[in-house]
Amino acid sequence: MLDIFFSWTKNAQTLLPSGVQMELTVGKMSANPSARLDLDAPMGMGRVTCWESGDFCAEILDPDSGRDVFAQSGEFNSIEALERQLTGFLATLGAPSIPMCK
Repeated sequence: MLDIFFSWTKNAQTLLPSGVQMELTVGKMSANPSARLDLDAPMGMGRVTCWESGDFCAEILDPDSGRDVFAQSGEFNSIEALERQLTGFLATLGAPSIPMCK
């Protein structure tokens, strides 16, 4: 499932509006490896963490108060499912929906 997440982040990097910075970090090898995408946008600071199992957690913090303005967790098993799950996350950051690589 991390391959799906990596494809999505690669595509997202080329489509994010100016003013949104992103950084992808791959976690240490484990029984269920993970990767996280950090986004810094005018609307907030976001992070999506995905695990090889297909589980994910997405959150956005207000940059002024540090409070959560978005929090979601779930799972995905396809590119389409990941795209649907992350649409609200991106919209909250003021970014467009990122089409998936097919």
